[in-house]
Amino acid sequence: MRLLMTLLTMDATLPLPPNHADAETALLGSLLIDPDAIARTAANLRSGDFYQQRHAWVYEAILALWESGDAIDILTLGAELERRGHLDAVGGPPYLASLINCVPSSVHAPAYARLIAETAQARNLIDLLRHSVAQLFANQPPAEVITAIETRLLQLRHTHGQTHARHIADISQELATEGDLSHFNNATISSGYAGLDRILGGFRPDDLLLLGARPGLGKTALLLNFAQHIALTGKRVLIFSLEMSGASLLHRLLTTHVGPCQSVGIDAAIAQTGIWVDDSPGLTISELRARARQAAISHDIDLILVDYVQLISVGHGHGKRYQEVGEAALGLKHLARELHLPVIAAAQISREVERRPNPTPTLADLRESGDLEQHADVVMFLHRRPQAQGWAVTDLTVAKNRHGPPGTTRLLWQPEWVRFVNMAPASAIPGESAT
Repeated sequence: MRLLMTLLTMDATLPLPPNHADAETALLGSLLIDPDAIARTAANLRSGDFYQQRHAWVYEAILALWESGDAIDILTLGAELERRGHLDAVGGPPYLASLINCVPSSVHAPAYARLIAETAQARNLIDLLRHSVAQLFANQPPAEVITAIETRLLQLRHTHGQTHARHIADISQELATEGDLSHFNNATISSGYAGLDRILGGFRPDDLLLLGARPGLGKTALLLNFAQHIALTGKRVLIFSLEMSGASLLHRLLTTHVGPCQSVGIDAAIAQTGIWVDDSPGLTISELRARARQAAISHDIDLILVDYVQLISVGHGHGKRYQEVGEAALGLKHLARELHLPVIAAAQISREVERRPNPTPTLADLRESGDLEQHADVVMFLHRRPQAQGWAVTDLTVAKNRHGPPGTTRLLWQPEWVRFVNMAPASAIPGESAT
């Protein structure tokens, strides 16, 4: 009860929210002295970032004059504020004149803008936490509150960042230095298969990649092979296993690593790598995205694998099945963009492929939803070639590739090791497509 009363009286007991009144007046004065300084601040500062409402009104009026190409001085600004009905509220012409007198030049305008933006971000964070506490006291389900917090935190992380147009030289510099940045700026990741890397150039941040096949052809195995190759290079992988338990997944990873005839122990090298597994069944797309955000923040995840997309629920169950699967795929695409990393999801394909004279999968075979193809950046298919005996040659076909032409590479399936290996020498067939 004491905690509740503290929360209810929070407004009366807490100090003023973070703000920087001097930076606000200094920025507005800078813009009146030198309207060209607006170009250095407008992209990353909004009127809502100002703590004092009258400063927000002045900034909005300055932006309106600037966007219309009108001159900006005390007279034109006063007229614009009067037109908007705010001139008296801000203090009239005398207050506008005082803004010019509070700063000697406009040289530090970007620094003033950063101070305003930072205090606005602090206030937004305070508001988020207070709102979340109120939701919990109102018996909002904790899982929903946590999801909302995580989503908003990621939004706040990117607020006032590089969200405007950038010169290609700046983007090039970012790509050149990605190795030194956080997981939000990952470089392309090698798949571990030379032929596939030649077709795709590796797994790219922001991409949703689908791996389609009929049951029993090795979708899960190939996902785990990706995880093994990538984790052994020092990168961190999160696996959502909606069908197989974490213990079964670990056993397969260890078998792949040490072999079927060895004593499989948890001290194997693969068990010491950066692989995290969430084997919760029946996850909704919202729950999956929330858990992925949490893992990305806690463990600096570089790659997310999902086995498999048709097992993801959308929660409401109101639409047709193909619509729900498409909604889940769209959620995975948003997740890839949000966390700036590759998301690879296995997908079941239609059994009709087995009834055709040519059983090579095509994009039309993606089971239950044409939206799977629409939302994916890359679509890959596994197709095992007829083999009389021994290890089986398997085609890994890239049927859709937003970043280049399709193609096919051939892998060797070793069932006793539960793994695919490169052919020797690794072969890629540029231009050969499943379409």
